[in-house]
Amino acid sequence: MVATTITNVFERVYTVMKMSLMFWVLTLMGGVVLGVGPAFLVLMDLYHEHGWEYRGYAWRNLVSLFKTHFKRGNALLYTVLVPQILIGYNVYLATQVKHPLFFVLDFVLIAMFIFLSIAYIYALVLNAAFEIEFYNLIKLSVISVFVNFFKIFRILMLMMCVLALTYRYKGLILFGSIGIYIALMHWSLNGWIHEVDEKIEIL
Repeated sequence: MVATTITNVFERVYTVMKMSLMFWVLTLMGGVVLGVGPAFLVLMDLYHEHGWEYRGYAWRNLVSLFKTHFKRGNALLYTVLVPQILIGYNVYLATQVKHPLFFVLDFVLIAMFIFLSIAYIYALVLNAAFEIEFYNLIKLSVISVFVNFFKIFRILMLMMCVLALTYRYKGLILFGSIGIYIALMHWSLNGWIHEVDEKIEIL
């Protein structure tokens, strides 16, 4: 029993490290700007399919997976990132004006920024779980955010934990944070995926 537990722990740690390294390799393959989106998509797909089975994360398949996920990965990322950049700039401008109205505006803009981040996470998980057209993926991701606000709170708490852990241990940026992030986000929405799947079967 103890030996099995230790083995499982080491396998999960190794899987997290492998996922994190794969993320950075995929990111560099796209020259960073065109690599981050496909990297997130590839890793979420791999985790959804293989979970903690580290043998399923094969280095030899990275190039083909990158090519397969290149267009959708970048389209999905920049559908979220471009509005977030505009929102971030407007938050900066609003903070320069000392007026109660602009304080409310800041709050609304920050809420929109968080909403887009959560919708992106939903999109990653939904894309891994279902074969779905891009437009329908975006639509379902946006709708999903409003279904359960407890899930939003849980996702935000998990994201903050990963960020705090990374800030405390900088080495995790290369060897752990991404893998932990992917696993936690998938876990947090796993129940929702089953709910969607059941509704599809009924239809």
